[in-house]
Amino acid sequence: MVDRQGGLVIEGSVPAVVTPFDENGSLMLDRFEQVVAWHLEQGADGICLAGDNGEAWSLTAEERRSLAEAAVRIVAGRVPVLMGASAPMARQTIAHAEIAANAGVDALMTGPQSYVLRATTAEIVNRFAAVHKAVPLPIVAYNSPRRTGLTLDVETLGAVCDAVEVIGLKEASRDFFHTTNIIRVHGRRLSVLIGPCPYIFPGLALGARGFISSGPELFGAQAARIRDMA
Repeated sequence: MVDRQGGLVIEGSVPAVVTPFDENGSLMLDRFEQVVAWHLEQGADGICLAGDNGEAWSLTAEERRSLAEAAVRIVAGRVPVLMGASAPMARQTIAHAEIAANAGVDALMTGPQSYVLRATTAEIVNRFAAVHKAVPLPIVAYNSPRRTGLTLDVETLGAVCDAVEVIGLKEASRDFFHTTNIIRVHGRRLSVLIGPCPYIFPGLALGARGFISSGPELFGAQAARIRDMA
């Protein structure tokens, strides 16, 4: 989706697509293609691959490349394709981002450095800036304190947005006070998208523009209408 100023907008129902593997741990690319096509048939507003639900942590570089190329080919520009790029080290994140960009995805989803547990605002901003300088795709920031030990609070997110092109935030803090403040301060600047499935309806009621999650797809075509049901 493109807004009136020509920028990419990601909102609505954006399924976090699973990555199918066989009993030997090999990627089932044909099944992945079927899953992506099915989501599109159900009215998905975007496709998110190589996220937590897509077992991004287990993917090889070649598997990432295969998934990205397949998704871009099947989607064929109908909705935005978003790909996870988070990794503990900046050079790993950049390598993931380069694979995504070369395949033609529309945006990256990445969060602060994981495993560090402590980082200054400057260090978090520098991580995002390094990735964006190397691969200047639009970014959907990912706030998941349970996975990184770090929180993109209002001030830190603002500093990141000042430094790089952030078009959205996958908000997975599970904290309604935090989510309320993020939407209040940054809701006109970027799309706030709810992560954990149980928080989707309350998040939409607070003003979020959609969700990047797994679970709503179990409702089939109704998943694309959830945003309008809150």
